[in-house]
Amino acid sequence: MAYHNRFNFDDPQDSYWNENGSAASSIFDDIRSKQESARVALDDLFAETPRPAQVNTPKPTTSTARPQQPPDPNRYQHGSGYQGRGERPTPKFMLNEPELRKDVSNVSIAPSECSFSSLPSESQQLDLDFSRLRAEHRKLQRHCEALRADRFRPPDISETIGRLFKNEPVSLDLYKSKKDKLALLDAAISFVDGNVILAVVIYIQRTVSEAIFREVLLERPEAAEEYVQYLKDWGTTEELTNVFNVMGRTADAAMYDFKLAMGAKTVHQRMAQLKKALVASFLDPRLSAEQTQIHRYINIVDRQQQIEVADSTDRSKKFTDFPRHAPLLGQPAIHTLYYACLYHYDSPPTSPDSPQQIQDLCGLNEKQLVWVSVGALVKQNRWPDVERSLSPRGLIGAITRSTGANLKSNYIPMDQLMRLIHAESGQPPKDLICRLLRSLPTPEERLMLAEKYMATEVVIECTQQMKERQRLEVYTNKLPPHSSDHYKALAALNNSGAKWK
Repeated sequence: MAYHNRFNFDDPQDSYWNENGSAASSIFDDIRSKQESARVALDDLFAETPRPAQVNTPKPTTSTARPQQPPDPNRYQHGSGYQGRGERPTPKFMLNEPELRKDVSNVSIAPSECSFSSLPSESQQLDLDFSRLRAEHRKLQRHCEALRADRFRPPDISETIGRLFKNEPVSLDLYKSKKDKLALLDAAISFVDGNVILAVVIYIQRTVSEAIFREVLLERPEAAEEYVQYLKDWGTTEELTNVFNVMGRTADAAMYDFKLAMGAKTVHQRMAQLKKALVASFLDPRLSAEQTQIHRYINIVDRQQQIEVADSTDRSKKFTDFPRHAPLLGQPAIHTLYYACLYHYDSPPTSPDSPQQIQDLCGLNEKQLVWVSVGALVKQNRWPDVERSLSPRGLIGAITRSTGANLKSNYIPMDQLMRLIHAESGQPPKDLICRLLRSLPTPEERLMLAEKYMATEVVIECTQQMKERQRLEVYTNKLPPHSSDHYKALAALNNSGAKWK
C-alpha cells in the first residue's frame, strides 16, 4: 500500500496525473490546437441548434379582402389527412415577438460551459500544469529521499534468505557486523538448503579473518560440509587441504591427497605425488599405520619397475608358453605375487623377484602365499610342486605323501581348493586328489567331496568305514562300466570280509 501511495495521487486536485489512455492530458500538448478544436466544436454546436420559428407580420389588406375566419382546431392535427396544395400548416401555438426576441438575446449574452469565456487561457493552462507537475515532483522527491536513507540499511534476514532461495538478486554486503553475519548463517542453516548455506559461507569467508572463519566452521558442521564439498568440486587442492588442516581434520586431508595421487595418469606421477603427500599430510602420529602402507606401496612399485625392466628382454620358454598380457608396473600386491609364482617360482629365496621376497615386501601371510602359488602351479601342471607347497617344509617324504596327514589343508577350505585345482587344470592326478581328501578329519566330509570329484578309492574307504553298502551301490551305478573304478567298487561290494549295516 505504501508503494501505491507513493506513485498515485489521491488528492482531487491531482486527479489530472492519474488519468490513463490516449485521452489523458499532458504538459506537452499543444494548447493552441486545443483551443481551435474547442472553437470548431462550439460552432458546430450552434449550427445544429434549432432556430426559433419566424413570425410573419400581416400585411395591410383592402376592404375587398374576404374576412378572416377563425381556424379550425381539428384541421391541423397530426394525421388529419390535410392535403392542401401550396399551403403550409401553421403551428397551433404562436410565440409572441417580444418574448422571442427576449429569449434570443438571452442566448447570445448569457455565458455557458461551452462558451469561449469558459476555456482557460494559455497562461492559466500552463500554471495549472506547472502546479500539478510540482506536486508530482515533491512526492517523487520524498520517495527518493526515503530510498536514499534506506539504501545502507540491511533488509530483514528472513527476506534475504527467501530471495537467496528463489535465486533473486540480493546484496549481502549490507550485513556488516559479525553478529548479523552469524545470524544470517544460522538462518540459512535452519532453512536447510545447501545453495543458500554455501552463498552465506562464501560471503563470510570473504569478509572475515581466517581465525573467525575457522571458528565459524568448527561451530557449524553443516556449513563446513557444504564448503568442503564446494572446494572438492570447484576449489583447488591446496585450498581444500588448508581447510581440512584449519578444522583439525588431518586424516581427511591426508586421504584426499592420497586419493589425488592415486588418480594420476602415469605411475611416475603417482609416485611423485605420494612422496609429496607423505611429507605434507601424513606427519600426524595417528596416521602412522597409513604412512607405513604408503611406504610399502612405494617400495612395491620400485620392485615392480626392476622386475619389469629385467623381464621385458627375457625370451625364455615360460614367457612363450604363458605370454604376458599387461605390464607388471602398477599392479596390486596379489597380482605381483602371482606374477612371481608364475614366472619366478624357482628363483632363489634371496632374489628380488622370488615369491618369498615379494611376500615379505607386500606384507602377505602364509595362507595368501599358498593360495596364490597353488593357482600358478596348477596352471603349469606342476603337481609335485603343488603338493609340496601344501606340505610342511622339510617334511616331505614317502609317509607324508601317502597319508597326507600333515598337508596344509587347514590353510584353505578343501572345497575351495578342489574347485581351484579343477578350474585351472582339466584333470588333476587321482592320487593327489585322494591324498588331499584323506587329510579331512571326518569320513562324512571326505565321502561328500569324494563322490563329487569321483575319488573312488576314498569313496570305498569311507563307505566301508561307515558301513554304507547301499550308498556304495548307488555310486557304483554312476561309474562307467568296465572301468578301473567300476571294478574296484564291485570288488569292495563282493568282499565277504566287509561288514555292512
